[in-house]
Amino acid sequence: MSLVPDHLDPATQAKYESICRKYSVTSDTTWADIKSMVEATKNQNTRRSEIIALRTILGTQGAPSIPAATRKVYSLPTAEEIVRRAEGPYEGFILSMAFAGLRIGEAVALSKTDWPAPCFRSGLIGSQSGFVQVQCSAYSVGVL
Repeated sequence: MSLVPDHLDPATQAKYESICRKYSVTSDTTWADIKSMVEATKNQNTRRSEIIALRTILGTQGAPSIPAATRKVYSLPTAEEIVRRAEGPYEGFILSMAFAGLRIGEAVALSKTDWPAPCFRSGLIGSQSGFVQVQCSAYSVGVL
């Protein structure tokens, strides 16, 4: 018999069951038994999600408070760094994903005839104008 409520989404149930296994939660477990282990979790966002899950299973009596979520900080390369790192056989894919917002599946669907390979080194990307020339392929059915 699972301690996780049935009304939760299956993915949420799986996550909660994983947390229960991590802390060896049984029907006899109380917050006093596991509180120190939960509070020892270093990552604040992980600790937050574990406390939320365990409060659903064990209740709020004796539960630690839910810590505030912290924002993730991303260190992204500059446009010049992206252009410099993109040199090579996959230059078109990398630059179209970075600057045109194509996802991996969309970029892979492109063929070499969709753009002339040397156009990226001829100044269309990384130039003073900052524009990229985009052309429709012969197989395009929608509007770009």
